[in-house]
Amino acid sequence: MTNHRGGKNIAYAIIRNMKAKPGYTILEVLLFVAVSSMMFVAALTAIGGRQQQVQFAQATREFDAKLRDIINDITTGYFPTNSTINCSVVAGEVQIAISTGKELGTNDTCVYVGKALQFQPEGNASIMRIYPLAGRRYSDLKLTPSVSIAESRPKAVVLLSNATFKDQVENYNLLYGLKVTRVIRQITPTTLTDYGIVGILSNFGGSSVSESQSVQIGGVNASFSPLGLDKPSAVAIINTLTDDPSKSGSSGYFEKNTNEGVTICLESPEGKKASVNFGIKGSSATELKLDNYEKGCD
Repeated sequence: MTNHRGGKNIAYAIIRNMKAKPGYTILEVLLFVAVSSMMFVAALTAIGGRQQQVQFAQATREFDAKLRDIINDITTGYFPTNSTINCSVVAGEVQIAISTGKELGTNDTCVYVGKALQFQPEGNASIMRIYPLAGRRYSDLKLTPSVSIAESRPKAVVLLSNATFKDQVENYNLLYGLKVTRVIRQITPTTLTDYGIVGILSNFGGSSVSESQSVQIGGVNASFSPLGLDKPSAVAIINTLTDDPSKSGSSGYFEKNTNEGVTICLESPEGKKASVNFGIKGSSATELKLDNYEKGCD
């Protein structure tokens, strides 16, 4: 038999307990929500800031690694083959054309000699454009090997007049919006030379540099604003590349193996800065600076 009196007593007890424990006021609820929201926003900000720092470090290190890969390829003489490219020497000048059977690399008159790096092509600061360079294997009809850039007379392996030509120009995209803001040779704290193109070339058997140096590195002079050039303008400068001392200061002159080397200034979308220095006295080593970047980058 059900005890109705007992059930009523339990119900009354529950109601009394509910009345004895008042709920949260609207003000307390709003205060809790406000504090929780502030903590959530602070946590998101901290996580976002940490993520930006990680992305900045990763992007700069990837860029530094790309430079080292390029230098290593030239040091070891590695260049990808391309059966569509033909190189010949006509009247003492390198000529690039669509292949008729003899690939560059197996050619008896032309040889890969290095690469040219263009920064901010067409004004895009997040791209580094990489041009392979081909030069004369011999400096004269007596088959005397070329021993300098001036003797090699290198040209960019491109054919601007033919849209079907498959050149080996590479557009390297910097990660996470990282930008190249400036490329400089910092002679003194207040004396700088700006570049838009940097050359990394073979040492041609060590005739013009010390035997301990595997490559020649330096900026390329331009007679106009060096950054932001389109492809034809950049190729025009690259195709005048020389280390002939009589051409010092002229467009296309290769300022190689300087005591200061070349500094590439980098900046993230959030304004974090870094620099990569390389080519000091022809050294193939690179130096990435994150916290103590070169002041010439300011």
